[in-house]
Amino acid sequence: MRHVLSEPKPGSVVRLRAGDWLEVRLTHTEADADWQVVDQPGCLFPVAEAMTDRPSVLPPGPRRQSLGFLAFGAPGQPAQPLRLALVDRRRPGRGEVCEVSVLVS
Repeated sequence: MRHVLSEPKPGSVVRLRAGDWLEVRLTHTEADADWQVVDQPGCLFPVAEAMTDRPSVLPPGPRRQSLGFLAFGAPGQPAQPLRLALVDRRRPGRGEVCEVSVLVS
């Protein structure tokens, strides 16, 4: 089953089954920034990352980014955090953080 989280709110919990696909869609306005995985649970395998609107010359405005994961593992494990950070190459160490709890059942 495919699960899509668009702009997840802090404290969001996503329940998956082994074999499910998780896509996290995030937006930002920084030209030199990208969302990156900082910490991921062992039950997720990163499958794809796609900039959905990354032309060679970036116009001002929001940029959408999508990160994909495949869920696996045994049911019954406690929820684990998937932590993503908006990394700005011009200003290292600054940026937003998005954390989602992942539960495989």
